Amino acid sequence: MRLVSRYVPRRFYSSIEGWPKATVDDHSKLLEAIRSKDAETTRREMEEHLMHAGELLAAHFDERIATEGASDQSIGLVRV
Repeated sequence: MRLVSRYVPRRFYSSIEGWPKATVDDHSKLLEAIRSKDAETTRREMEEHLMHAGELLAAHFDERIATEGASDQSIGLVRV
């Protein structure tokens, strides 16, 4: 989580495709597991949430890199 929050300030979360829906869906599952006092399910839901958030963030960065790389090349710049 520290790594995610380091690269994505909270105010930008909504600009990451799928993040708002993931927040609602993942947190709902996590809260339900906590309410049921099921430690194993809670741990699994938290792990899945962190993996899901990481995947969304990685896809966002991949898209940004691809977009920036394409625009750099279109003006004759090469990113090293």
